[in-house]
Amino acid sequence: MAALVAFVTDFGLADSYVMEMRAAVLARVPSARVLDVTHEVAPFDRVHAALMAERALWVLPRGAALVVVVDPGVGTRRRRIFAERDGRWLVGPDNGVLPIRGDRDRVWTLREELVVADPSVTTFDGRERFAPIAALLAAGLHPDLAGSRDEAEVDCVLPSDAEWHKKGRVYTAKGEVITVDRYGNAITSVRPIEGELRIAAPARFAGPVRAAYGEVARGEGLGLVGSSGRIELCVREGSSGLKPGDAVEVTCEG
Repeated sequence: MAALVAFVTDFGLADSYVMEMRAAVLARVPSARVLDVTHEVAPFDRVHAALMAERALWVLPRGAALVVVVDPGVGTRRRRIFAERDGRWLVGPDNGVLPIRGDRDRVWTLREELVVADPSVTTFDGRERFAPIAALLAAGLHPDLAGSRDEAEVDCVLPSDAEWHKKGRVYTAKGEVITVDRYGNAITSVRPIEGELRIAAPARFAGPVRAAYGEVARGEGLGLVGSSGRIELCVREGSSGLKPGDAVEVTCEG
């Protein structure tokens, strides 16, 4: 299978930045395939970028590399890293955009001398550093040749998954809205568990967690398990009206 490199950025498509990163991949591995997850992350929105990376990573084939570049600190001393999860690679700045969790993922600091042709270029790490390393990793380069193992903690800007607590026969999770997608659906920090799930708050969405939008009338609020694997709060053919940080409560009776 050909090497596969995917991108999540806030570059948009009006400039040549995306093409330049694609070219950097092909310069290292001419047979590589390149996949665009999105380049429409709002400028500097690290939370949205991390969520897009989380969603994309698990559907990529093993061996693929995912480059995430939403990097307001480009050119500063923040680390440039890559990590391995379940046979897939995450590459980007250590600024919270990579959905890395604790000791679940192995992390390396990349060896810049392997890829940087012009070290004076400090404002485009996506082209000069991250895309080339990703191409080499996806092509099978051993990670210890691409970087040095790094035991320092890596933070992710995504809030931790809400914890479920049991009282009697009922479990309760209190979480928050992480982001709102273009349809107005509020994606939360609550992941489902087995049992009869119900939205307890906000009140507009109270009721059983549904399987599909069509189970309620147009304009009615509902909760469901979205394709992100998280509880989402929605309004059929409308916007939830929620914003990041809003509180969410879900119950489950097993």
